[in-house]
Amino acid sequence: PIAFLLLGAAALSILAGATGAGLTAGLAALGFFANQWLLPAARAQAGPEEADGGKKGDGGIAAGLTLVFTALGVLAGIFALFGI
Repeated sequence: PIAFLLLGAAALSILAGATGAGLTAGLAALGFFANQWLLPAARAQAGPEEADGGKKGDGGIAAGLTLVFTALGVLAGIFALFGI
């Protein structure tokens, strides 16, 4: 859901003339989409020795990516606030 909100924010920012905010929000949305697409694919490719459906590092990777893209979304909001 947050990726769709960021896509909407990106579109509205670009329409309002804050191109930097729109591009940053679009990049954050793309990151959230990639996070959702890539991690389930990694779990599906897990071998039989990984019966829990994925490697132990997947949770850390997902949390790290979420933090990075959340920070990028906040940066987009700051850019929009100043009209950048």
